[in-house]
Amino acid sequence: MKKLIFTIFIASIIIFILISFNCNPFNYEKKLDSNLNILDESNSTRLVLSSMLVIEGSTFDANGDSIDGSRLDTDEPGPMIKVINGTLKNAILDPLTAGGMSVYGNSSIQNVSFANPFTAYMHPITFFRVAAGGTITVSDTNITGTLSIDNIYNVNDVCTITFKNITANNITKLVRQNGGKTWKMTAYFDGLNLTGVKESIFRSDSTTTTVYWRNITCDLAQSSWWYGNFIVNTY
Repeated sequence: MKKLIFTIFIASIIIFILISFNCNPFNYEKKLDSNLNILDESNSTRLVLSSMLVIEGSTFDANGDSIDGSRLDTDEPGPMIKVINGTLKNAILDPLTAGGMSVYGNSSIQNVSFANPFTAYMHPITFFRVAAGGTITVSDTNITGTLSIDNIYNVNDVCTITFKNITANNITKLVRQNGGKTWKMTAYFDGLNLTGVKESIFRSDSTTTTVYWRNITCDLAQSSWWYGNFIVNTY
């Protein structure tokens, strides 16, 4: 009988330890998702990247949390986040690392905002880079206080891309097609609210590129909105 009681007692202790370890009540950091390499450090309000966040063929909803790239290696600035035929939504990138975000294929970036990404680096960075073409939508984004010395969105491959409901201030240009390239891209701008624009809304060296726009408020003269000899239409 004593042996049975002792066995039950030991088993109870082991079960308690296993449950406690799984719930992780004492560790400051806990793994939120091993596939996404994120650490939750403040009761799900700040998600700290332990390595590049890769979202491939799926949707990652940050539910309004901040995604923190401060632990990533900025000496070799690869992208902080890579989206491949997927969706990232409801996130605040804070701080944003020098590599920014790279987007591939048919992807959607919804309600992903950031502030002051340039203050921590001596060289210009791009928040968002289209690395491989497809059909891409960027919507409901708030970009504040950037003091940008480069473009915010850089397009490096053939694509159709829509920018909808974008608010930004103190930027050089919003979008740049990769310099010196002649391939065709199609861009839609709908619902822009821009202030402090120093150069243009969109710049391209391609004569085959087409821009469609509507519902734009910008304190830059309309004659300077588009930098380059490409096709511009309203829709």
